[in-house]
Amino acid sequence: MPPASRKSSCRWQRKRVQKGVVPAGLCAASGRFGENTARLGTGPPLAHGCGENTAPCRRCTPRSFARVAHVERCPTGNRRHAVLQILAIATAIAAVCALPDVDFDIFSSTNFQLRTLATMHPIQCKCGAIRGQLEGTGTHNRALCYCTDCRAFARFLGKAPDMLDKQGGTEIFQVAQSRLRFLQGEDRLAAIRLSDKGMVRWYASCCGTPIGNTMANPKISFIGLIHTCLDQAQMNEHFGTSVAVLNVNTALGNPKPKQRGLLGVVARFMWILVTSRISGGYRRSPLFTASGLPRVVPKILPAEELTRLKSAE
Repeated sequence: MPPASRKSSCRWQRKRVQKGVVPAGLCAASGRFGENTARLGTGPPLAHGCGENTAPCRRCTPRSFARVAHVERCPTGNRRHAVLQILAIATAIAAVCALPDVDFDIFSSTNFQLRTLATMHPIQCKCGAIRGQLEGTGTHNRALCYCTDCRAFARFLGKAPDMLDKQGGTEIFQVAQSRLRFLQGEDRLAAIRLSDKGMVRWYASCCGTPIGNTMANPKISFIGLIHTCLDQAQMNEHFGTSVAVLNVNTALGNPKPKQRGLLGVVARFMWILVTSRISGGYRRSPLFTASGLPRVVPKILPAEELTRLKSAE
C-alpha cells in the first residue's frame, strides 16, 4: 500500500520506477497504462501520452521534472470541482437572498435583520408626467453610493441638492427590471451615458427627475432606482432600514464614511441577475425593446463635459 503522506508517496512511486516495479508506459501516479511515461532525471520529461509518447498526458502531468508521482489534478477533475464550487456559491446566494417574503441580510451593519420587500411601490417624476410602480416581491439592494459618476449625473440634471447628501452620496435601490411598470409618460423618458461604455442613466425629460441606472446590455437586467423618484414615506417599510455604504474613497470631505454591506450587495446583485436570466425576466423590461436596444437612444456626454461635471466639487 502507498504511504499516506504526499512526500512519502512521491518517494515511494519513484523507487517503484527505479526498481522496475512499474513497467514502461505505465503511469506511476495514476496506475493507468500509457498516460504518463515521464522519466526521472534533472532534464525535462519525455513527451508522454496514449502509449506513443507524442503528446502531453491530459490526465497526469508532472509538477516537477524530478518527480513522476507529483502530478496536478486532471482537467476533468478541475471541471468537476469548478462545477461544485459554482453550485455551492449559488446555494449560498439563494439562502441569503431568495427567501420568498423577506430578505435576510447577514452582511449588513445590522446583522440578522429581516426586511419586507416592496409589493406595490409608486414611482413618479417630480411634475407627475411619468408615473409607474414597482410590482411584486423580490431581492433588492439599498445602498448609498459615493462614486463620482453618480455625482456627475446629478450635476448634469441640475439636481445635486435633491440627489446628493452632504458628502456627495446618492441613495440607490437595485431591483430586477421586470418588476418595473410604467402607467403613463413613457414617452417622456430620456437617457444619457457618461461615456460610450458607461451605464444608461434614465431620467424624466419633462422635469429632469432621475429615474435610475441600468447597463446597456438588457441581459444584465437590474435597475438602480434613484431615491428621488420613489415614495419617501414608504421606503423604509418596503425596502427596510439597512443601507449599504459603497465607494467611500471618493466621498467628499473628511472623515470619510465607513464602508459596509459590500458582500451582501454583491450577493443579492448576482442573485437578481441570475434569476432574471434563468427565468427570462430580462425580456420583460420596459426600458428595452424586443431587439435588446434601449427604448430611448442615450445621449453620450463628451469627455470634456464629463470632466467638468466631475471636477465641480
